Amino acid sequence: MLGALLIALREGLEAVLIVSILYAYVKKVRREDVLPKLWLGILVGATVPMSVGAYLVWGTYTLTTQAQEALGGFLSLFAVALITWMVFWMAEHSVALSAQINAQAEHALSKGEKAGWSMFVIALITVGREGLETAIFIWPMLKNASDNENATGLVIGVVIGLIISVILGYLIYKGIAKVNLRMFFQVTGYLLIVVAAGVCSYGFHDLQESGLIPMTAPLFDITGYIPSLVYNGGLYDLLVAIFQFSPSPTALQFFSWLIYLLVVCALFYVYNQKKRGLQAATPNGSNNAADNPGEPGKQPETGESAVTETAECEEQIKTKALAG
Repeated sequence: MLGALLIALREGLEAVLIVSILYAYVKKVRREDVLPKLWLGILVGATVPMSVGAYLVWGTYTLTTQAQEALGGFLSLFAVALITWMVFWMAEHSVALSAQINAQAEHALSKGEKAGWSMFVIALITVGREGLETAIFIWPMLKNASDNENATGLVIGVVIGLIISVILGYLIYKGIAKVNLRMFFQVTGYLLIVVAAGVCSYGFHDLQESGLIPMTAPLFDITGYIPSLVYNGGLYDLLVAIFQFSPSPTALQFFSWLIYLLVVCALFYVYNQKKRGLQAATPNGSNNAADNPGEPGKQPETGESAVTETAECEEQIKTKALAG
């Protein structure tokens, strides 16, 4: 449940932030005529991942057992690659997200009669991409759930994560909540890397089960050392659901988990340290918005605060031009 909640929270918040930036920009330039297309794009973008998720859960039962295992293995590894890319991408773009989305919206609204459909495409891609990432990453967890109760917990975790992301995104948009987005995506990035390592291991296990990769004997087996309280108390199911834990992994399972975890965590750490060093070397780098979320005027530009600040800057420029 915790792993599913974390994924849904992170992906949901990213989608909500982007949508709020688009909405604020449309209101700022007084192009409310394109809002129906924006909402339509959000609606269609939400239905696509739900359809994909429904097919992955129920449609794959029509396949043979070997085909199901092969599909599960490939989708698990694809999900790992997708999440790894997303973790590094958000670490790079979280601070300047508002400026990038505003530029996309400005370009879309410059297309005259096609502006509405351009906004539709942006909303569709934004919401659909985040939803697909969530569906593809959650499915291996759901597939590996040991019982129906555990599967229900994963679904509840997704729903709770999405609800929290919407509430948090709304509070950020209204300026009520101040969140250090750089730190948020950095911390959740490490947590997702740990979850992804388990999914990577499980993906190779599925490929071995399908016969595409030769199955080998377990590298070790610690089943007998696990207290009965762990099994009966639900902790074992929790470890399986979040980390795809296996007490008797094959060599491929274990070393794929270990290598991915160590290598990606090290790369993510080095990347963040290097980025922090570049920001510190930049003039006024210590006043970076992402590093000072609690100071007035230092919050990363999102929602109404971004619109207000942009409008004030434009007004100051006009005043200076007239004075000159």
